[in-house]
Amino acid sequence: MNTSTHNDRIHYTQRLYRSLLDTMARPGSIAQLEPYAYQACPNEFRYVIGIAITLLDQEVSFHETSSTKVLAPHLQLLTRSTANSLQESDYIWVQKLAVPDLAEAKRGTDLYPDQSATIVIQVSRISQDGEGEVRLMLRGPGIKTEQMLSLDGLNRDLLPELLLNSGRFPLGLDWIIVDDEGRVCCLPRSTKIVEEG
Repeated sequence: MNTSTHNDRIHYTQRLYRSLLDTMARPGSIAQLEPYAYQACPNEFRYVIGIAITLLDQEVSFHETSSTKVLAPHLQLLTRSTANSLQESDYIWVQKLAVPDLAEAKRGTDLYPDQSATIVIQVSRISQDGEGEVRLMLRGPGIKTEQMLSLDGLNRDLLPELLLNSGRFPLGLDWIIVDDEGRVCCLPRSTKIVEEG
């Protein structure tokens, strides 16, 4: 990697990391990501790859829930991170409409609640317009009163896991949700989530 490319990547990941921190601090807020310029991976993963190079490194492991494992070789090449079982992974990558069994994902311990997994999940569309296939009302730290979040392309079978997540706090899973246009939002384990009818 030449110096120019290396510097571009550093600046890119710094910008993306700030967006992730901001959306994690303000659950349900939406940020716009830039696609990462990496031609070897299918176009549908251009934003997911950006999140990967920002969060993954040699010290953490990941699991791709898709049986085809399309992402795994790219994640390993770009980040030097290690593919692992779902039960042992720090980051779990969930493709659009997939329904992985997240029951065995790491949720931390009473002594080390930070040793939990982060779920990175792709959906078709994220908005706050209340018109999505799945409409969620969010409350909790970082939200003034309540925040509407609408999602298209989320498999409804994942909803029980999402809705029950805050009941385990300080244990639980943190969620990063990214859509086809690069919009991203985060749902930390402290966020109380109710599905709207």
